[in-house]
Amino acid sequence: MAGPSKEMHADRIPHCYLIMATSSRHGLLKDEEDNEILAVLEDECRKEGSAHKNNESSSIGICGGLPQESDNDPEKDYFPPRKMHWLQCAMLNANVIVGVGVLPVPSAFEYLGWLPAIVLNTAVYLITTITGLYLMYMHQLFPTVRSYPIIFQKYLGKGGLLLGSLLVYTYMMFNMMSMMLTAALSLSSMAPNVCLPIFIAVSACIIYFIGQLRSLCGVSLVATVGLASILVAMLLVMGYAPQLGQNASSYTSLVGKFGFVTGVLGMDNLVFAYAIHIVLFPFMAEMTAIKDFKKALWTSQTFAFCFYTSVGAVGYAYLGNTSLLQNPISLSTPSGAPLYIVNVLVIISMIIGATTCQNILTRYTQYYLQRCGRRKFKDTSFVNRAWWALWSFVVVALGYLITSLIPFFGALVGTAAALIASNTTFTFPSLFYYLQFRKQISFWKSLVALFIILFGIVLTVLGGYGAIYSLIQAIEQGGVPFSCSQG
Repeated sequence: MAGPSKEMHADRIPHCYLIMATSSRHGLLKDEEDNEILAVLEDECRKEGSAHKNNESSSIGICGGLPQESDNDPEKDYFPPRKMHWLQCAMLNANVIVGVGVLPVPSAFEYLGWLPAIVLNTAVYLITTITGLYLMYMHQLFPTVRSYPIIFQKYLGKGGLLLGSLLVYTYMMFNMMSMMLTAALSLSSMAPNVCLPIFIAVSACIIYFIGQLRSLCGVSLVATVGLASILVAMLLVMGYAPQLGQNASSYTSLVGKFGFVTGVLGMDNLVFAYAIHIVLFPFMAEMTAIKDFKKALWTSQTFAFCFYTSVGAVGYAYLGNTSLLQNPISLSTPSGAPLYIVNVLVIISMIIGATTCQNILTRYTQYYLQRCGRRKFKDTSFVNRAWWALWSFVVVALGYLITSLIPFFGALVGTAAALIASNTTFTFPSLFYYLQFRKQISFWKSLVALFIILFGIVLTVLGGYGAIYSLIQAIEQGGVPFSCSQG
């Protein structure tokens, strides 16, 4: 009697074994510290194996309807292939983190004072690295999950998918728009007689043009330029700080003296300077080896921590509690050539950072809305590129309209960050990690995850209060949409 066909045999293999095979192929689960992940897979395989014996039509186990990364996965053809080295991923991480995150850090030091600022900056650096690793473990379990909201669906059902999509893509849009606005403000500081909405349009056009690079691997090459630009810009600002502060009568304090609301705003600036978790799944989905994401994460996070500490300390030490300390810090530069150079460098960094968010938003807008006439990623025909150009135009145009229509947009971004990023960065990664691994991890690891969940909830309450307070003030002082008085 002839044995079972290859197709029949494949149909009877539990999906968790396919995940383990995929993980092995990509070198995901080789380190001893990944034993918890292997334990989860083995447990699920035993359950699924038993279910298959009892009922050949049993439901999918660990992957709960998620597509498998195998030769039979039709979805992989619609996304960029895994070609990104971990150094390229580190560049993308660092550019998104540092680009807009470093600009308000000196003001955060001023609001908080030396001790709270240094302690909070260190704590957030470590905690956000831990939660980034939590998401890496999720991606190791589910290698075909290419977007953060799908993880919400895995643990919270269809309602979780809606919640995750709302949180992730709303905040990603606000991230893109805040970088667009920062670039426009830098242009406006060099030509104050031109209305801000015109410069927002200029920034949007540049973002759209660079956004025709369809893969994050391609954008990562440009991200190197953006990271170098913000680094040089901040070095110039720090170099001029001692000269500006000579006759400014600046002073510093161990603890800030501006009151509760201002202190909370300073906390927001530091906390959300590290809030890039919304983009980590698309980054990991293009890496050649997911296990190397750990190196990319630690590299980018440590760079950001050292960079933030240096810029914050120098800016606060020389310009603290004076009118010379501006937010963003790039404006704390002598007028003339130095200010022009710094602003141009900041503009480059903001445009490239915004392009990263625009790339992800365009991809998933096209994926979910263009259900007919879908074309594979490797299709480089004119029609396929035209579709990408159309959807990227929709994303960038929407960003421009919202940024220009809301005169108090800057304060609105802060409110969105406080209410959304604390959950996507702290609360939900820790919650998902705890729900998945609670039976395999030690008591202390469980305690750390539960502490971070509580930390995220507290940040949401405190940060939301301070941000909403600032938003109310901004609304009262807001100008007219598309006018020269907004910003």
